[in-house]
Amino acid sequence: MPDLPTVAEAGYENFETSQWYGILAPAKTPPAIVQKIAAAINRAVAHPDVIARFQHDGDIPKGTTPEEFAAFIESEAKRWGVVVKTAGIKAE
Repeated sequence: MPDLPTVAEAGYENFETSQWYGILAPAKTPPAIVQKIAAAINRAVAHPDVIARFQHDGDIPKGTTPEEFAAFIESEAKRWGVVVKTAGIKAE
């Protein structure tokens, strides 16, 4: 598509996006269980075979704490909430 402008050429010079995946538990899950699940996930994400598979797909595996992930989700909701509001996007 040689005539299709890049995002920057379309006027969005500082545009940045990414995709991410995570595992969530129900809100009332006991903290000890959440920590146990998080520890298991972080061990798995650090395993060389898992790292290789993620990288094969062009992904960057990263483990975090439940608190860090919650803060990340909150920041993403704020970031994309502004985009949705500014663009006037409505749920259908």
